[in-house]
Amino acid sequence: MVHDVHPSTEAAPHPLDCPARSGLLTPYLDAWAANDADALARCYTEGAVATLPGIVLAGRAAIRAEMSIVFARGLRGSRSVVDSENVRYLGAHCDVALVTGRSNLVFASTLPHPDAWAQDTWTLTLREGRWLIDAHHSSLPELG
Repeated sequence: MVHDVHPSTEAAPHPLDCPARSGLLTPYLDAWAANDADALARCYTEGAVATLPGIVLAGRAAIRAEMSIVFARGLRGSRSVVDSENVRYLGAHCDVALVTGRSNLVFASTLPHPDAWAQDTWTLTLREGRWLIDAHHSSLPELG
């Protein structure tokens, strides 16, 4: 379905004029460290899409269901480490954030494997005082 897009008549501020905000991904990282699929899913909007290696999860319910499975199995005890390389704020009220960087999964007290960093992009929107993830794309590095 195609929707007509009507540009806002309100001029958006220059991205450098938007206030920097720390901790955009903190709730996501805390939920992952707790291996709490419900808390992790609450970091996403209802219609969010997570495109992860080998799978596309459409909607908060699908994200919750998949993360419940992986936290109960192979990713139990894992935490996600994120190195945010660039954050840009967009929108008429600086209420959209585009975060690019890299992520790595670690277990227990191990350090991130130097060859296992994925490239990530998150799109977040500020809703009722909370930053929620609308889209997350993660791609694994080429191995070999």
